Amino acid sequence: MLEHVENPIAAVNEMYRALKQGGYCLAYVPFLYYYHAEKGYYKDYWRFTKDCIPLLFKDFSRIEVCSVRGAIETWAYISPFGKVPFIRYMARSFDKLLKKTSSNQISGFYIFCVK
Repeated sequence: MLEHVENPIAAVNEMYRALKQGGYCLAYVPFLYYYHAEKGYYKDYWRFTKDCIPLLFKDFSRIEVCSVRGAIETWAYISPFGKVPFIRYMARSFDKLLKKTSSNQISGFYIFCVK
């Protein structure tokens, strides 16, 4: 959840340092995602493109990136209709049907890394 740390580069460097050789790391970074700070607990600093992920995780020996939501489901999710499960389901179905799951307009990325 790197959007909630002030310095994501330092956070990823610390993840790398703390892992033993061959250790695994799972991270999530948002791209098109609504503002979701929690007053008094954490702030919401960053959004990440797929271009910055290899740079952030460059020291890891292996990186796998998985998109979160397709373009249509992302739009539905950040709209007022995103709270309705049926609408999210239909948006996900249209993403699959129209091959939008590999679009650049997604909600974020899961990143799996190996040191």
